[in-house]
Amino acid sequence: MARNPPIVLSVTLPRAVKAPAVTLLIGAGAAAGLLLPPLAAAPIIAAGAYAALRLARQRVWLQGTVLCRQRAFTVKRIDLAHAMVWTTYVAAGSRPSILRARDPIHRKRMSLPLLTIGGRTLPPEQIVAVHNAVVAGQRFRHGKDRARAGELAAMMLNHLASER
Repeated sequence: MARNPPIVLSVTLPRAVKAPAVTLLIGAGAAAGLLLPPLAAAPIIAAGAYAALRLARQRVWLQGTVLCRQRAFTVKRIDLAHAMVWTTYVAAGSRPSILRARDPIHRKRMSLPLLTIGGRTLPPEQIVAVHNAVVAGQRFRHGKDRARAGELAAMMLNHLASER
């Protein structure tokens, strides 16, 4: 059985933004190492290196129905087809801005911003991919979880229709 190619979501920072930020963080750590005594500079250099690594390796993608988020040292995965999903709004916002997912079996939680770095909504093909991942497990949900997932799916389709 062939695997679906991963869909990298637009909430991932582009390389053109990551490279200067990582360079700046590493440069700040190097400057601290030159200006401060070694024992005082060590925590600053370590914090700068961790922040640079976390920024450089941050990535969010969808592999079939599994939402994956890569951080500095770990990759977190949650299956949207089986997770409880709902949306939250930014303060006084009229459109949903964050998709929250909770997997009760594996006790994992994950948030997916539905807005890009610039505040725009995700591209239509990415909204459709997230919608399909949520709807794929609709028959396994019951009660309030089924209603929430249904509302989320309808909201995504309405948003797509209003964008076109």
